[in-house]
Amino acid sequence: MAQSYDRILRENIVPIVEVFAYQVLGIQPVSSQRQDPNLPKTLEKKPDFVSKLVLPNQPHPVILHLEIQTETDSVMHLRMLEYYALLRRKYQLQVLQYVILLRGDGKKMPSHIKEGNIDFNFTVVPIKSISAESMLDTGTPELTVMAILGGFEKREAAAVIRRILE
Repeated sequence: MAQSYDRILRENIVPIVEVFAYQVLGIQPVSSQRQDPNLPKTLEKKPDFVSKLVLPNQPHPVILHLEIQTETDSVMHLRMLEYYALLRRKYQLQVLQYVILLRGDGKKMPSHIKEGNIDFNFTVVPIKSISAESMLDTGTPELTVMAILGGFEKREAAAVIRRILE
């Protein structure tokens, strides 16, 4: 039933859109051009890592979403907003989002969108900002190997490599 109302409204909205948008909503454009996008009915996205977490002193679980990015991406903020919307809708829980950046400092990668009613952001974590020592100390082999990408002084490179090999 709702679909038939949607169709009737869509077919008849063109004549009333100007009156509604301009007089009711107060939108006063200089010009207008109608768009008729065919948006996909299915949108399949595969995030890098998603986990449901229970945090201390939190009444509800949260969703942790991590993306591993090799380098700065100028549209990462749009991709993360899309992931946020899909994850929020699916789990109906707060979504914590982080991009782990393997190369660069992340300063040129947009991580915030503030337009109109949207105020969205996520955290970019350059791997170099994580101390190699902290990754080595976990005792987790996969993280130990990642320590080579972590933050350390050039003079410590040999020591870090030695610890990884040990």
